[in-house]
Amino acid sequence: MSTTISIVTVCLNARDDVQITMDSVLQQKHSEKEYIVVDGGSIDGTQDIIAGCPAVTRWISEHDEGISDAFNKGLELCRGDVIAFLNAGDWYSSEAVSVVAKIFDQEDADVVHGKLAFWKEGQIANVMKGAAEKLELEMSVNHPAVFIRKQAYEEVGGYSKDLVYAMDYDLLLRLKLAGKKFVYADIVLTNMQGGGVSDVKWWKAYNEVRKIKTKHLGRSAQNWLYLLYQITRTGTRRLLERLGAQGVITTWRKFTM
Repeated sequence: MSTTISIVTVCLNARDDVQITMDSVLQQKHSEKEYIVVDGGSIDGTQDIIAGCPAVTRWISEHDEGISDAFNKGLELCRGDVIAFLNAGDWYSSEAVSVVAKIFDQEDADVVHGKLAFWKEGQIANVMKGAAEKLELEMSVNHPAVFIRKQAYEEVGGYSKDLVYAMDYDLLLRLKLAGKKFVYADIVLTNMQGGGVSDVKWWKAYNEVRKIKTKHLGRSAQNWLYLLYQITRTGTRRLLERLGAQGVITTWRKFTM
């Protein structure tokens, strides 16, 4: 029997973003899947879009205590073997779920992750690869392109409600430290537009990652030094982007990513 995939979208007042997400789930060819939507009590018409989507298996709309709380509500509703979170405004590549399900069918994987494509002005601006071996340093796995066995969630727990920006990093690091097997799918699984919470407030996300590393790994001084490196790296790249120095940015990424 093929692996059953549970896909969860959490959203709030996402009327202008959620349709592309739902359409991408509807277009997935893998038949053994369910689609769950956790809405935070939208008042902009998002609920009408959810109710009218034939891909949605179950959905709720109620106040939550933040993104981690919404993620955990989604986990509680999932019945599949494998769980993935696809945020409003993000979308899967056409074969994403089929490719991932095949990997889970053939390999003893706990986590399958792949590439994440960032789009700008209608075209791909950058593709982020995944590298689970670097998780002890930074968020090197793309959460929107991650699929995790439900059993692994049950063993290490869900998302920490006291985290605001890097709750996904905390979860993935706990999975890694628990010895869970990560398998990399060398294709673009998920697409997204820039501008998410952790993208806009990147320096706060980096600092939260530092705190998580210190909690689970110790090495406080080393974590502070790596935070300074990350701020310098990302700040320089963003300055080059504003200056339109695309060639320099490409070279910069080769040596710093």
